[in-house]
Amino acid sequence: MKHFQKTLALLAAGVLLLLAACGGRADQAAPTTDPAAFATQAVETAYAQLTQTAMAIPTQTPTPTITPTLDPALQTPTATATLLAGQPSPTPLPTRMVGTAGQPTQQTCDNFLLLRDVSIPDGTIIGPGETFEKTWELQNLGPCTWTGEYRLVWAYGDWYGTEPVYMYYTVPPGDTIQLTVTLTAPTTPGNYFAAFIMQNDRGVNFGIPNYLTVYIVVPATPTP
Repeated sequence: MKHFQKTLALLAAGVLLLLAACGGRADQAAPTTDPAAFATQAVETAYAQLTQTAMAIPTQTPTPTITPTLDPALQTPTATATLLAGQPSPTPLPTRMVGTAGQPTQQTCDNFLLLRDVSIPDGTIIGPGETFEKTWELQNLGPCTWTGEYRLVWAYGDWYGTEPVYMYYTVPPGDTIQLTVTLTAPTTPGNYFAAFIMQNDRGVNFGIPNYLTVYIVVPATPTP
C-alpha cells in the first residue's frame, strides 16, 4: 500500500510539471484540448492501473500455528519385555518348604514322655564334690524309631560341657528306655540346676518344652 501511494504522488507531481511547462509557452497556439482535463484523466487512468495492479498482487495470508496433539494411545507407553533369540527363559527361585517328607517335625515324627525320675529326684542333697548319676525313664511317643544316633544332650544351666548320652539300643514307637548322665556336685555350697533335651539323628531337638532336669542342693561343710 505504501508503494502504491508513493507511485501516485510521483505521478501527480509529473502532471503538475507538465502543466507548468505548457503554461509557460504562451506564445504557442492554444491546444484544442483542455490541459487540466487531460491531467485529470491521466491521473485517473494511472490510479485505475495502479489499483488493478494492487488488486492483482496476492495478499500475504499468515500461516496458522499448528498445536501438536499427542495421541492418547502414546501417552502411557506400556513396556514389553521380549527375550532375544537364544536366551533362556528365567527360572523362578525355589520355594522353601517346611515340614515336608524327609524333614519330620517333633509333632509328626519325634516326641517323648518322661515316665519318672529313676534316681536323684529334684531337690536331692549332694555333698560337695560328690559324683552322682541322674537317670530318667522315657517312652517313645512318636512314629519314628529311635536309632543309635538319637541322644540326650545338655540344653542349659550348670554342668556345661556334659557329653551326649546315645541310645544303647533301638527304641521303637511306644517302647521305653532309661538314660543316665554322670555328674559331679560343685564344692561350693548352693543350689545347682541343669536341663537336658532329646535330639534326633539329624541333630534336631525334640520334646520341647519337656526338658529333663537335674536339681541338687550342695550344703555347707559342717564345722568340726
